[in-house]
Amino acid sequence: MTISPPLSFPHPPLRRRWRAALVPLALVIACGGCVGVNRSGPAPLHLSPDISAPQAPWWDAAHDPLLGALIEQGLQHDADLQCRAEALAQRAQAVQNHRIKARLARLVGPHDTPEDLGADSYVMVRAREALAIRIALAYIDARRWQERITLREAALAPLRDNGEIARYRREAGLVPALDGDMADVITGLDESSVATARGHLGDAIATLARLTGLTAEELNDRLKSAPRLPDLDIKADDAPRDLSHRADVKALQLRIAARLAQMKWTQDRLDHQLADTNLPATPEIAQWRAASTRAQAEITQAAAALATAQSRLAPIAQSMALALRVQSDARLAYRAGTESFATLYVAEGAALAAQERQIDARAALAGTTVALWHAQGLGWDATALTPTPSGAVCDQP
Repeated sequence: MTISPPLSFPHPPLRRRWRAALVPLALVIACGGCVGVNRSGPAPLHLSPDISAPQAPWWDAAHDPLLGALIEQGLQHDADLQCRAEALAQRAQAVQNHRIKARLARLVGPHDTPEDLGADSYVMVRAREALAIRIALAYIDARRWQERITLREAALAPLRDNGEIARYRREAGLVPALDGDMADVITGLDESSVATARGHLGDAIATLARLTGLTAEELNDRLKSAPRLPDLDIKADDAPRDLSHRADVKALQLRIAARLAQMKWTQDRLDHQLADTNLPATPEIAQWRAASTRAQAEITQAAAALATAQSRLAPIAQSMALALRVQSDARLAYRAGTESFATLYVAEGAALAAQERQIDARAALAGTTVALWHAQGLGWDATALTPTPSGAVCDQP
């Protein structure tokens, strides 16, 4: 499949084609719970747990409108996702046409059944979630470097003032020349650190630009407002630890249930096989157990990482408060002439490092929060199963 450049606005015929195509896709997905339905009438098979769409994607509750807007922009911009959605809509239309015209569902190829279409739709949803978290992490990284730059720039003025004091005292013969030289070196190092941080910010913005389709200039413009890390904290103990919203697990449910139905399994046999772990597992059951265990482990690990990030905040805040007090005392003592520039330098460096650690800890908290939401499968709602096209034109081979 080749992809031509996305258009700014979809042409009217493209809009009409999508409206027509999305209707049968919605019908096919709505019948996703009918997995394993034999056309002669046996009851569908069901694998637990029940999986449904969240009420809204996690970024709607993140209290950061810009983050949400960038994610939505990226989802609409991504040509691969748009082309996959269009391909699913076209396949659903073909299946629906077969049903309407002659009820010839048996003519639909083994790889293009309603169950497969439903499963592929949930796979696409998980791909959208993967893009959303990549955008979120790049955004958090950009905000982290913005805060670091603000901090470093704010530290420059006191450093320059202290340097002026050191040079005055050196000229007066009150301190050795080393104090003035050290002040110049430290100021130069801090200016270099600001330049390095700007480079890292540029890298993060470049990543955001690639993921969202916006230019670096547009992103710089948007990021100027409230350049702070998003406050995304949630309590790890309150986080649901189940698979009730995992779209990829839902996709596997549909495929395995359909496969077992083709093998003439009954619900009683399936329940018995799942309940008794001593029974030899079929490849399908083994695959289901492994996937469920892996998905559950992802949630548990993400929740543990969030708890660790939360636990670091209080000790870092205490260290920062102490470092800032020492910094204030050292500045007063140096200006009063009772402490050396070396003492002041140590205090300034410790305060700056403590504040940067606090910024990094808050960034880690935001990152582990969205990682947990991603592990829980909270990055979608029902509308993600039939996304609106952005206007990308997809050429089928």
